[in-house]
Amino acid sequence: CDCIAYQARPGDWHFKFIGLGVSPDLASYAYSALHLQLVSARRQHVSQLKRCNPTTKRRRGRIFAEAWINAVATNVYKFAGRQNAEAQQAISAYLSLHHPTVVEKELEPTSVKGHDLKSQHQGWTQGSRAALHRGVDQHSQSPARIGRA
Repeated sequence: CDCIAYQARPGDWHFKFIGLGVSPDLASYAYSALHLQLVSARRQHVSQLKRCNPTTKRRRGRIFAEAWINAVATNVYKFAGRQNAEAQQAISAYLSLHHPTVVEKELEPTSVKGHDLKSQHQGWTQGSRAALHRGVDQHSQSPARIGRA
């Protein structure tokens, strides 16, 4: 499954998941569930930063979120695995046909300074503990931790 992110207007991001079978639905579910956890964890982290000016709080919140996302991504790749070449070819063909102007862009991480390392470490630690429950069609009713069997 691949994802296209686009901005309708400043601050209004939209995501489109593209894949075969149920993979776009599962990716959309995972994104929604993990996004809520990230927003909550980031808000809690920033609220604990007492003697910082707003600019520092925003930067440390960004650093926390980036580390959280990296930890979750590592575990999701272990959990979900990689897609096969046939699926990737089909997705590439769809993108070239329906979205020929889409450009892939790498995100630049926020530079970490001095005390920002604590925010980065806490983001990684909390992201490693993110929970993702099984989809509705699964037989198991118990929640599954990402990356855990």
